[in-house]
Amino acid sequence: MPTVSEITEFLDDKPPPGQTPWVVHRAAQPIAVLEYDPAWPTAYTKLAGRIRTALGTRVLDISHIGSTSVPGLPGVACEKVK
Repeated sequence: MPTVSEITEFLDDKPPPGQTPWVVHRAAQPIAVLEYDPAWPTAYTKLAGRIRTALGTRVLDISHIGSTSVPGLPGVACEKVK
C-alpha cells in the first residue's frame, strides 16, 4: 500500500511557470459530429454486456446516454454509459 507522501507528492520535473503538476491541460482537438450510425445501439449493447459481466450483481442499472442513444440524431461517436 502506498504511503501518504507517495500519494500526495509529485516527483516528476517541476511544471512550467504558472502551471500545476496536478492538472494536465489537454490540447484542444476538433470534435467530429457524425451522421447517425445504426450500429451505435449494437455497440452500446455489447459494451453494456461487458460491463455487466465484469461487475456482476454490483450493477444496479446501466443506461445508454448522450447523442448516440437517440435514433436518427447526429452525434459524437463515443458510447456514453451511465
